[in-house]
Amino acid sequence: MAQGIPNGLCPVGHYCPEGSFSPTPCPLGTFFESRGGVAVGSCRRCPAGLFCNATGFAYLFSLLTSAGLLAPVGLCSAGYYCPGGSSSATPFESICPAGFYCPPATSVPVPCQNGTYQTRLGESSCVSCPRGRSCENKANDPEVTVDGLFLIWKPCPLRFFCPGGTMPIPCEDPRTGLMGNSTGLESLETCAPCPAGVFCRGGGVVGPCAAGCTSTLSCLLTL
Repeated sequence: MAQGIPNGLCPVGHYCPEGSFSPTPCPLGTFFESRGGVAVGSCRRCPAGLFCNATGFAYLFSLLTSAGLLAPVGLCSAGYYCPGGSSSATPFESICPAGFYCPPATSVPVPCQNGTYQTRLGESSCVSCPRGRSCENKANDPEVTVDGLFLIWKPCPLRFFCPGGTMPIPCEDPRTGLMGNSTGLESLETCAPCPAGVFCRGGGVVGPCAAGCTSTLSCLLTL
């Protein structure tokens, strides 16, 4: 039983080792919702996505105020992520990195989805990929990403068009045949017609037309 403490029972948000004269606040990044804590190990680590500092609860004892938390203070702020034990809503060491987004209460940064990107730090959302550009999650491809950053300036690849905010779409028309013979195409209308005498599929030339065919359409009609 702690000495010098009314009723000998340690208050919430604190711990009282044997022989304590006054309660000791739980450290930053921890809390304790019950009474009777006997050691710092009684304090609980702040859950991931939340933060615990010493401003959320004050315990009045013998005209002295000592801070200690009985519960987490609140959610991690947008643009940051809070692993377990965070003592700030905006931890400097846990600002959301480029290529990721962190909405409120984030515990681990969320990668931007295919068709989106983010070049800035500390953002809570990703940006739709511009028309004619490819923003694809290829974390292991050094030509596409740098440290997880989806490079917005990678043009839409050959055989595809990129209307914006999506993955590349093949230049393909099941009747007339189309081909993507240049990069950075923005719409189906910017794809080129399949030349006469060859057969196109998937945005590219498959090969010469078979005997009796003069175009992609006539080849399809004979398949």
